Amino acid sequence: MKPCIYNRDKTEYPEIFKYTYWGGFLYSNEKANIIENRNRFIREYDIKNHKQTGIKKLCEWLDNEKRTNLDLDHVEIYITNDKQLIVITSPYNHVNPSDFEDRGWTPIYPLYNRNAYTFMKEFNPKNIPRVPFLAL
Repeated sequence: MKPCIYNRDKTEYPEIFKYTYWGGFLYSNEKANIIENRNRFIREYDIKNHKQTGIKKLCEWLDNEKRTNLDLDHVEIYITNDKQLIVITSPYNHVNPSDFEDRGWTPIYPLYNRNAYTFMKEFNPKNIPRVPFLAL
């Protein structure tokens, strides 16, 4: 029986992608371009690691973005070597890219699937926007 090869294993940075949703899928040759893009993303944005803890304020902000009907899908959070946070989201192509751009998201090359856009937003962890209070 052949060992399973996951997306993360085909990148130059398997440890960074180890706990991402995308990294846990089985690899297939059609994903080669996404693998190249993932490697480029790590180098281009000087990514140190995938971030899963200590980001409560950022998660609250992301929840608020979703409440504005922005289709955040396949969200991943990374920390750079200079301690900035980068959030990526990769919704499928049914979304209108200008909805994201109007809210300050930057389109970049696909990082999830060839049938999905990818947008990113960078944050200084000390200056994450406050979530407005919503009266019920």
